[in-house]
Amino acid sequence: MTAVDVTVDPGRGSGSDPRRQFAAAWAGALRRAGATSLAADETEFRLLGAVDRLVDAARSEPFDARQAANVGAALVSLGLTDPRVLGESLRLLATEFPAVLAAEPVGPAGSTASAAPPAPADAPAQRAEAPADAGARLAAIQAEFATGFATGTRDRAAEEREALRRTALATQSDAHRALRASEARFRAVFGGPPVGIALGTPDGHITEANDVLANLLGLPVSALTGRHLGEFLVPEHRAGLEDAYIRLLAGEVPRVHVERRLARPGGAETWLSIRLTLVADEAGIPRWHTALVEDVTEQRALRLAWEFQASHDQLTGLANRVAFVERLTGMLRERGTVQRVGLCFLDLDGFKVFNDSLGHPVGDELLVAVADRLRTLAGDALVARLGSDEYGILLADTAGVADVERLAAEVVRSFAVPFPLADSSLTLSASIGVVEHATADADAADLIRAAELTMYRAKTEGPGRWAVYEPHRNEQQVARYWLSTAMPAALERDEFVVEFQPLVGLTDGTVRGAEALVRWRHRELGLLSPKRFVGLAEETGAIVPIGRRVLQLACRQAARWPGSGRQPASWGPYVSVNLAVRQFRDPGLVDDVVRVLEETGLPAGRLQLELAAGTVTTLNTAPLERLAALGVRLAVDDVSAGWSQLSLLRELPVDVLKLSGSLVQRLAGTDRSAVDDQIIESLVGLSHALGLQVVAEGIESVEQRDRLRELGCDTGQGWYFAPALGPEEFIRYLPDSPAIAAR
Repeated sequence: MTAVDVTVDPGRGSGSDPRRQFAAAWAGALRRAGATSLAADETEFRLLGAVDRLVDAARSEPFDARQAANVGAALVSLGLTDPRVLGESLRLLATEFPAVLAAEPVGPAGSTASAAPPAPADAPAQRAEAPADAGARLAAIQAEFATGFATGTRDRAAEEREALRRTALATQSDAHRALRASEARFRAVFGGPPVGIALGTPDGHITEANDVLANLLGLPVSALTGRHLGEFLVPEHRAGLEDAYIRLLAGEVPRVHVERRLARPGGAETWLSIRLTLVADEAGIPRWHTALVEDVTEQRALRLAWEFQASHDQLTGLANRVAFVERLTGMLRERGTVQRVGLCFLDLDGFKVFNDSLGHPVGDELLVAVADRLRTLAGDALVARLGSDEYGILLADTAGVADVERLAAEVVRSFAVPFPLADSSLTLSASIGVVEHATADADAADLIRAAELTMYRAKTEGPGRWAVYEPHRNEQQVARYWLSTAMPAALERDEFVVEFQPLVGLTDGTVRGAEALVRWRHRELGLLSPKRFVGLAEETGAIVPIGRRVLQLACRQAARWPGSGRQPASWGPYVSVNLAVRQFRDPGLVDDVVRVLEETGLPAGRLQLELAAGTVTTLNTAPLERLAALGVRLAVDDVSAGWSQLSLLRELPVDVLKLSGSLVQRLAGTDRSAVDDQIIESLVGLSHALGLQVVAEGIESVEQRDRLRELGCDTGQGWYFAPALGPEEFIRYLPDSPAIAAR
């Protein structure tokens, strides 16, 4: 019987969760049973290919279980020869392997996913239906596996007996001629291969060694006699080798393979592969041991480098998302060792702005600086880069959520210190989602998702904050998440619509224009106000394509609005469209405006773009100048009593200043004071001195309208005049007569 290679084939996709989980469970069972001396990850790696081939055998059409026999023989060839390997393997095949088969996705012609082309990312997972003879197939696979394992064990035992017999011939002294012939053969083997070889007593003391081993250890062959191989290792590795000899002598394992570091004072780090085997006489009593020793420093370095690259982020050197999930999954499995875990999910506030404005090299430098600071703060906790500007911190054995909150608070405080970069320093903040949970009945994916959604809740409360996971509030975050993911499709389906709130002259009551207000006509939730989705759109960047669509719809409608009939079309009502910060920073903004005006035929003078008062200090004035040169009106929106940037109005090409509704509301009711009147009068006077028009938002009463008119405001907006109207309703609102004549 020929054993097949059962190591992982990278092209087969054997890292899928059910197969990998089964391989991990298989490896863990073998280690707990003492059936392998390999590390858990190495055993799992070797078993992944075996799982693939067992699944292929179970799903084969026509059914052929003989491949399972090859897998059983292959385990023996990999050194998994302990009888307990067979017992544990059959137990797992009977109890847990059916779940692996049930979880297999459907592939072409009934094949499993290992042979199928990748499904679309949004396609629902399909599971293979169990064959009608699934039970019989499983029994056949178990039988073939056991047969293959037994046959492989028998063949291997025969080979070992033959090898031991030949080695024993070299030690026999009853026939001189036979001894000389044996010694000749022995010397040919002993001195031929480029491998260090030692013969010695069963407890590990060297009696003979070849030149290759002497060169590896840096001593002449004569100096090795009577020495123990462990003497040449670094102190921390000697006990492990001694333990290997003890296990050999006790008969626990037939052979041992370990990697240990050679002690070379002042020299380069050298790692040795040591394979130990006992040689017994015809009565089965151990008489000798053989040691095969190789320098595997380069191979080990390459293997470790590959493993590091597979589990670490190349830019920051932190663990990557795969390693983070695997470590968390491991903690959840080891419930007896780790009782509780804590997670911090971090997202850098405004990182995209830094990256886009300063360039990707500076952005990368900033990401590395953040990683270094988190690594210092986290201590023994695992820090990982989970995404572009997302990081995770995993804590083990937390005593409660306070442990994780303390770390989150420390991270927030540390971010107040600027990050030093090559040519400057930058300050940024992070929003953090905190989760602390018992390992019992927990799932890694659920914990990470909860931490991520909690981070989004922290972000809505302002930059540089952390929030603790609360199940009932998490439901709201899930709803926000699904809204954010639905936006691209909503754009394609043209679900975003625009309503118009009139802008009315306070002196004559004529309709001077309207502010365009976006709504989302959701297929399931109905008409959604901007409060439900604009903030999400700004966070995700969807505000740019949504804003582009709003501009197009608003200009198209405004081009239909009739003028007074006594003036040219360029003097008709104007439409005012809000711009988010991300829209304004979009390099294609001015080109988009030009294109929309050309497509709709709306004169530039009838388009007004509104910029939030709190963002004007961060804006590049070049696009403002280009827009003003086109004839587009520019307005500063939501100006309140505390706005401290009035001096900027002299430098910006702004046409309009809009007073916030909160300021207007103080002009009526018991809270009204002379100070409020003075503030508005000062803002109006300064604006007029700069040649700006003043619009008051949120007018809800005749008292507010009259007082604003007395204070010199030019235009008003609010429910007193009209709510937001649909496109056709607004056109009906545009007769030549004053809009407020009936009031």
